Amino acid sequence: MSASARILEIGDFHYVKDQYPERTTLLWTGGRSPLLDRSQYFDCTPARFLRAMAEVRAGRYDLVVAYMGLRSPWHPRNWLRALSAEPMRPLTALSRVFGVSWLRFISIPAPLVALDMNDAFILGRHNFFLLDKADLVFKRELPVDRWHMLCHSLHPMLPTRRIRRQPRWQERLAKIQPIALPAPVIDTGSAGHGGFPQKTVDVFFSGNVAENSWVRRTGMAELEELA
Repeated sequence: MSASARILEIGDFHYVKDQYPERTTLLWTGGRSPLLDRSQYFDCTPARFLRAMAEVRAGRYDLVVAYMGLRSPWHPRNWLRALSAEPMRPLTALSRVFGVSWLRFISIPAPLVALDMNDAFILGRHNFFLLDKADLVFKRELPVDRWHMLCHSLHPMLPTRRIRRQPRWQERLAKIQPIALPAPVIDTGSAGHGGFPQKTVDVFFSGNVAENSWVRRTGMAELEELA
């Protein structure tokens, strides 16, 4: 992305606005107002959302960033929080929490990045459409076995083998990437100079891979690279 790229940020976080304040337009969907000056964001009302989408189609934005909500926008807790925070503007408070969900019905010509910055490792059903619509998906709390993300949403418990064998869900989960943290330099010893220890161990595994834990799926690919 170029240094002059314009960004449209939609959701209840404002990480991009914090980093690139001059180049980012923030459409706020949170129940409470953000800790920003009022001039730094817009409430994501239907009118403001449609105007922003028209600007995206006109080429005024190079990137759209949307945040996955912890709860669905029609959850009563969102409504009550919004109304209690801004009782003098009930229509604005109630409508803006639906902002991200409106992306479901809009064709977006710019690249779309979806971010899940919530504490929970699960993924709500209301966010499933973003797995298909977004070009890139990042999740902060990404479990080692990715099927666990679908607990209590796609399935009451753990997704069954019937679900795990579906290519659609395999592709959806493979699309989700972790959010990397800065790492110090790791001393690899002799391996850093092109030398590797002699292989003394072979790995044999007999069991189901594709329809079982996501760890087996990714681990098998890594073992094949080491073979």
